[in-house]
Amino acid sequence: MNKPIIISDIEQGTEEWQELRKGIPTASNFSNIITSTGKPSKTAKTYLYKLVAESIIGVQEGYTNEAMQQGIETEELARIEYEMDTGFEVEQVGFVYLDDKKEVGCSPDGLISVNGHGGVEIKCPQPHTHVSYLLDNKLPTNYIAQVQGAMYVAGRSWWDFFSYCDGLPNFRVRVQRDSLFIEQLSTMLEIFVADLKAVKKHLTEGKYKRCIVELKEKRSVSNSQNAYLHLILSWFGLETGLTLNEAKQLYKIINCDIYEYSKDNNVFYKSVNELDTNEMTQTIEMFRNYSAEEADVYLPEPDDRRFLQEIEVRASQDKMYLRSGQ
Repeated sequence: MNKPIIISDIEQGTEEWQELRKGIPTASNFSNIITSTGKPSKTAKTYLYKLVAESIIGVQEGYTNEAMQQGIETEELARIEYEMDTGFEVEQVGFVYLDDKKEVGCSPDGLISVNGHGGVEIKCPQPHTHVSYLLDNKLPTNYIAQVQGAMYVAGRSWWDFFSYCDGLPNFRVRVQRDSLFIEQLSTMLEIFVADLKAVKKHLTEGKYKRCIVELKEKRSVSNSQNAYLHLILSWFGLETGLTLNEAKQLYKIINCDIYEYSKDNNVFYKSVNELDTNEMTQTIEMFRNYSAEEADVYLPEPDDRRFLQEIEVRASQDKMYLRSGQ
């Protein structure tokens, strides 16, 4: 097994915890790299883009609805229920790295130092979901990659999946380490991390520095150019899974030669409205080329009105996307 690095003195959910996991693949998202059957996931490219953007601009605040928030708030009670059910003492840790490279990690709900060393994944789902777990009586398919991935990262031989819903019987299933699946996961992670490094290097080496945004007096970018840029960034986000804010940041990073400037030994980025018409045209064309070559996403030309109208309708209908782009 690997030699994991366990970070115990940082609490999950804090800014320090976000910094530990920023820009690296983590077990909760391993399903974006490998499917439950051990095949490469079709969402790997989208996940890679998210991590690249995250490593450069920081972690963007995610969408949380009422049910998700309730699950977060109930987790501590569920952990106590698990300890009472099993008699195990759950060790809470902040983060676990796969090894000293610190390129892969996980945030376990708990580690357990008995019976060959294990761990626990705790869920507090809605009642109908919990009932389905009770009836199926097995590890839910959509958590196979996460649970096996947590065992791989943390170097554990077993992992409990525990679901708690007030008023219903608790659900617990023990999952043993699947050596074949973990071997496949390890190979895919190695490839994914190599690709991740290559893309980060392509976008940032010698060009990007963490910048301070400074607004200046607006210049001569037309409203039509602004509207067009907004639509193609919306389409790029919808096609790749990025939020609108993430797509905007990626567009600026790709065009950092135009957006970046220095002042008083600090590096700043211009706002979109500080560009002149020619600069705006150049940056848009650069992003369209990047989108086609690197992301395999075609972005319409300014005179392709029908396509642009379709994008506008699609973006306005996708409320989750619009919310995440605010």
